Amino acid sequence: TWPYSTYGAWVEGVVVKSYEDDAWNRDYGNLWLYDARDIELRNCVALYGNDGIAIWYEPRQACFNSISAGTAGFVCRMEGVTETWEVAYNLFSRGNNRARFIFGYEPSYGIHHNWIDATYYGIEQYGSNGPAMFYSNRISGIVYGLYVTYGGSTNGGTRNYISWLSGYPSFGGGSGTRQAGFYYYGHRRRSHGGDIGVFKSLEHNGDIDALALYGYNYEARWDHDESAWDFQRRNDNSAHPALQDAMYLPAHTTLRVTAKVKLVSGFSGNYPYLFAEDTRAHLTENQVGNATSGSTIWSTEASNLVQYTSSAASAYEEKQITVAAKAWPRYINYGVFSDSSNAAEGFYIKELAAYMDVPYENPHFGTVNTSQNNGIGTVSIRNSFTQQKKRLGGRIK
Repeated sequence: TWPYSTYGAWVEGVVVKSYEDDAWNRDYGNLWLYDARDIELRNCVALYGNDGIAIWYEPRQACFNSISAGTAGFVCRMEGVTETWEVAYNLFSRGNNRARFIFGYEPSYGIHHNWIDATYYGIEQYGSNGPAMFYSNRISGIVYGLYVTYGGSTNGGTRNYISWLSGYPSFGGGSGTRQAGFYYYGHRRRSHGGDIGVFKSLEHNGDIDALALYGYNYEARWDHDESAWDFQRRNDNSAHPALQDAMYLPAHTTLRVTAKVKLVSGFSGNYPYLFAEDTRAHLTENQVGNATSGSTIWSTEASNLVQYTSSAASAYEEKQITVAAKAWPRYINYGVFSDSSNAAEGFYIKELAAYMDVPYENPHFGTVNTSQNNGIGTVSIRNSFTQQKKRLGGRIK
């Protein structure tokens, strides 16, 4: 009756209740499928202890119809499994941390129809193919948002329901968000733009046309009426959340970055900024102190930024940055960021774009800027900020 292979075993109906706190002082779960190829948990319960239920780095592991609750660490850990693995129809509740999913390289049946409730960070994802593997789950009672460790721009899920703990700021309420959910490297001055692992919620909350982003200290949702991102930042610290992307800028190529911003009604905080900066100079400008800033590959300028103004209160205000060409290639982060928690009312961002004025001589370079980033901004060839017009030959009737 084993559904996946002709061998393997079930562990069914086991209940484990451990210490109520982290008294074990070790990184293990109550029910831990360790060195357990082709093993499946069914109808089991893990209470308290450290990491609850864990399936761990072997092919064809699975967990169904089980409960993990009250853990001091992760309420669930699914890490590195391959082949026909599956995690479905479980309740992961009241963990002191989050449910952790480190995806292997094979999607299989994925993580679906689980209820992850009342954990500080909801879930943590790491790896690729998140939207294919993580679908139709309910994540509720979140305190500090969704969490992505590392792992590129394909973290996320499809048709999941996501909601905050009662009494916390709800999206669209004008009070911002408590979304934290990332290591500090997601900060615009520490990240690599396209590698910050934005969590993309496709068909968000069951709406077939909805798309939500969960990033470092922000939530953003695509507004169809505005054709723009509705961006809301964390309201209880003033770190720098940024709707940003990354790109490869070849040598001897000028870059132009642009975006339009409109403030929500009643906005009263610090105005946001447009920025473009070399990833090698995030934290330390002009790292070679005896060189003129920008004269060598190690002494590049940290920031190019410009602040939006009160003009954005009544209509979309466009800001532009020109990054001068250098004799060496660079990776550039570009986007819009907010520098103060008093901007929690939010604002709309649209038409974030980067233009290079020299076409690639090697056509394969173009694939770099279509595959490495978050897909929030666009990269194209244009020698000015003005939309170029095509001349049509012949007579128009």
